[in-house]
Amino acid sequence: MAVGHSVVTLVQKLLDGTLDPHQMRRLLSIGLVVLAVIYWLAKRTRRTLGQGAAGGGAAGPARTSAPRIQLKPGFHRIPVGHRVTVVTNDGVFGQMELQAASSAAAGGSSLRVLDSALPSLLEIARTCDLYLITQCSTDEAEAAVRAAVSDSGLLHAGFNPHKMLFCETEAGRGSMARQLEPSLHVDSSPTVLDALRPFVASLVAVKTPANARALAAGVQVDNLRDFFVQSQPLPERIPEVGPSA
Repeated sequence: MAVGHSVVTLVQKLLDGTLDPHQMRRLLSIGLVVLAVIYWLAKRTRRTLGQGAAGGGAAGPARTSAPRIQLKPGFHRIPVGHRVTVVTNDGVFGQMELQAASSAAAGGSSLRVLDSALPSLLEIARTCDLYLITQCSTDEAEAAVRAAVSDSGLLHAGFNPHKMLFCETEAGRGSMARQLEPSLHVDSSPTVLDALRPFVASLVAVKTPANARALAAGVQVDNLRDFFVQSQPLPERIPEVGPSA
């Protein structure tokens, strides 16, 4: 009470203009102490509130994580949520059809995604960060590839058309894949696959009559369906009924 009365007296003298220098210093000291106490209390309160928010509190709402994308039944080995690069030569388009598209007149190409590749590509486009790389040498072939991808339904599945990449050499497609740093890469070139082996965790080689002997040991498939689509279970054998006696 005495301290409080003393402070009130000093404030009254300050207002009246009768406060001497010694009393002024005393009043300033008290003011600084009061400000320090207020600052300490405010800081302590913020820290307590922050810890309570981080802990969630018993009465707070339960936190739920966003649902993870799930593969559709029948698919496997697709690295959901990761980047996948697929070279379309041989695996997505037939090489002969792709070469024919290089010389076809505008709008005259019949290039289409292989039936063995389309279901897997649709699921990869839906669940992964998909890039398609095509090695071709003409504007006509590039236009045919873009049209075929658009007609296939990949865009509706979530594929970004800006992630269609084109190059003229095997070295170019290998360089693109390495820079993209995918979790999985699909290719038919033994040269590209060998070059990417130290840098890409999962490599899938698409076999063709031209490359079968040159492929190194590793995952080799005839088409994308063989790798990404689970084998269908065999139907139960129906017991044979012998001739009646």
